[in-house]
Amino acid sequence: MLCFGNNPVLIISLLFVSKYLLDKRGTTYSSRPAHNDFHTFRLIRRVYHNPLGPKPSADFRKYQDFESKILISALLNQHVIFSACYGARLEQLEHPIMTEFYAVWEIMLQYSQPGSLLFDVFPFLGYLPESMQPWKKLAAKLRVRGFKLNRAFLHTLKKQANEGCAPQCFGTHLVQIQVEEGIDNDRACDILAMLIGAGADTTSSNLRSFFEVMLGRVVGSSRMPTWEDEVSLPYVRAVIKEFHRWAPIGSLSVPHATTMPDLYQGNIIPQGTVVFPNLTGFVAVDAISEGVTTQGSNRSPERYDNPEDFAPERFLGDNLDASASALDPDFKKRDHFHYGFGRHLCQGIFVAEASL
Repeated sequence: MLCFGNNPVLIISLLFVSKYLLDKRGTTYSSRPAHNDFHTFRLIRRVYHNPLGPKPSADFRKYQDFESKILISALLNQHVIFSACYGARLEQLEHPIMTEFYAVWEIMLQYSQPGSLLFDVFPFLGYLPESMQPWKKLAAKLRVRGFKLNRAFLHTLKKQANEGCAPQCFGTHLVQIQVEEGIDNDRACDILAMLIGAGADTTSSNLRSFFEVMLGRVVGSSRMPTWEDEVSLPYVRAVIKEFHRWAPIGSLSVPHATTMPDLYQGNIIPQGTVVFPNLTGFVAVDAISEGVTTQGSNRSPERYDNPEDFAPERFLGDNLDASASALDPDFKKRDHFHYGFGRHLCQGIFVAEASL
């Protein structure tokens, strides 16, 4: 038992004790700390109860679908390498500059594949007059389009460098190297264009491969996953469960408070005691005698093998959703303890789990 000022505080680091006190003696531990208006809190819970229930929560899925598509689009079209080159971030995914840039690179990548041009198969075509080599005309046009984009940003960086306010980015370093090495602007634009194109394409390709590995067997490549696919994606479910367990948002769960004095194993717990379940500090029963006091409920040796390891495989075969798992009377069968204990189990559990 601790005291913060005049307030007694109990931090529970035994998983079965949290289950026993906060669930089985839930009436006694159903209040909130004194600085929280408990009556207001109860009103808020009543207000939340219906719209956050399992059936009403399903109405939010149209918003979750939309936001998930925005997120995937942002991941696959992220502009990190562009920002790293020029020290500038384009807020809009469909910004005209990026639209033009990717249009140029899409064509370049298409013709960079072996055998995509007749010249690759018949090298002697390279001896023809340039007017009879359309690929050279195409390359020249693409280079002009690329120069138009990169020259403007390079000019801005040079101006910022002269004024002493250039951002820390690759382009700024290149401006300095231009002077030292005598690199002209056309060559500098080539260097920047190659870096952006290579970085953007490889990153987005890796992300596409990741999504394909995680979802491809069930979803395929012609559509987005739907809610009906959830039951066929056990590893995705396992990853979500393991993230909850392995990296909870906070070390301590939402505080409870006692509504009356309580006696547990000879220890008096005063009325008004603030009670915190320790999500990252639960220990096994047999660890107490050994002085171990640092393993939390989400990493309890009573519940998990090798609790420090991130291993989604531990949840393969666990088909319960978060709510059903949290309500399981056997605490050793719960997937994690992120949504709390007892009567104050997180009311947004259905919305939160669907969003993930």
